Amino acid sequence: VTMAKDEKQNDSPPLSEYEKLRLSKIARNEAKLKSLGLWKNPEDSEKNGNVKTNVSSKKRKLAKAVGGNKSPSSRRRSARLAQTPIVKQEDDSRIVTPDTIKSSYREEEEDDDAILKNSLQEDLLRKMKEEIENLRSQQPFIPDHVSSFGDSVIVKQEYKEKDEEDFKNASKLLWGDGCNPPSDCSWNTFFTSRKASPPKELPSPLGMYQELYAHDGWKILICCALMSRVSSFDTKDRCIRGFFQLCPTPSHVADVNVEELQTTVHSLGFQYERVKAISEITRAWLTRGDFQIDSVDESKGGNKIYMCGPFVIDSYHLFCKGQMDWKPTCKIRDV
Repeated sequence: VTMAKDEKQNDSPPLSEYEKLRLSKIARNEAKLKSLGLWKNPEDSEKNGNVKTNVSSKKRKLAKAVGGNKSPSSRRRSARLAQTPIVKQEDDSRIVTPDTIKSSYREEEEDDDAILKNSLQEDLLRKMKEEIENLRSQQPFIPDHVSSFGDSVIVKQEYKEKDEEDFKNASKLLWGDGCNPPSDCSWNTFFTSRKASPPKELPSPLGMYQELYAHDGWKILICCALMSRVSSFDTKDRCIRGFFQLCPTPSHVADVNVEELQTTVHSLGFQYERVKAISEITRAWLTRGDFQIDSVDESKGGNKIYMCGPFVIDSYHLFCKGQMDWKPTCKIRDV
């Protein structure tokens, strides 16, 4: 029988690489536990477990009753729950407990995260500065008497009497031939109410995405409407850039079919709603008189635009109009 058993063991298939790795890790862990004085033989545990199972319920109740009368100092306590030291380093006076181990891991992770975050932030700011300078250099030249009109209370008389044709040409230069203000709105009002006045501090240390399009009111409205409810930076950056390549000015939107717009913004989700938002923002930008935007419906005398909620409105006033005293109403901290 013994020979048959030995032959059966010899005929067993060789261990796989996975089994060999598993056994080596088990041996390594056992050696580590023995060095720490925490090793317990599984066979002894099984024997103790069998003895416990054979003890009658009456004896267990009796043992429990007797144990309950023991003094608090003689009762067994969990080292983990009591947070007592489990290992004391010989070459270091620091006591190692489960809390200190977790704390050390947490500190290392936080340090690594801080280094990575600072590196990414510096890289983002550098790219942001280059991008903003590039976009500003692409802006068409507007005559000084037009671009500076309305920036100060005192304006030279000849500027006030300047022909409306200059403001009309400046508007169409920026936003295309589709500009069509109502008959009761002058080109002066049309242009100056839409003229961007971004903060001079841009780009900021935060590197907000809105900063890229703060030089153009229509673009920042479109940008914010497209980026809302999208967590992936790569997705919204790709789709927004793709849209502005397709439609560099609001007047270009009318030349693009709806299917192409939907394909461009498809990855952002809600593509039908976003295409409608593009249409409504563009219509308001090209056809309204004195341009204002708020959350009050037009039927109630307000200037609401479809899908332009607090996030879009706050971004427009802060980044495009440079109103640093504006009080944001958006409750979203990370859009």
